[in-house]
Amino acid sequence: GTLILWLPNSDSIEARVLGRRWIGYDPPRHLTTFSVTTLTRALESTGFHVSQVRHDAVGLEWAWALRFWLRDREPRAERAIAPLHPLLIIAATPLAAIGTLTKRSGRIRVLAAHWEMATSDNRPTSR
Repeated sequence: GTLILWLPNSDSIEARVLGRRWIGYDPPRHLTTFSVTTLTRALESTGFHVSQVRHDAVGLEWAWALRFWLRDREPRAERAIAPLHPLLIIAATPLAAIGTLTKRSGRIRVLAAHWEMATSDNRPTSR
């Protein structure tokens, strides 16, 4: 089969700069974080071949980090800006673009096919 994954990148600029406020460290949604290298190794060890990695430029991590920071300091202020979250994401997208340009974005999209499909031009194999 084929996997399409959208996940946090532990080797991102966001992870490094935002530290504990990076949303990639968000249990229970993210129990394990991967870099492109560690994810590729894990997928290859189970018979998958990574055919594409895209670094997304979405200000999601920066917007959440601001909200987490406010929540720690002034919970009422964080609640007040919560309805503006989509606008915060848009405003933070230029920061996220830096990660995209350097291939160290906070979010990655990964396409991987099982080796049986990858070797047959993505046509299912008959058994």
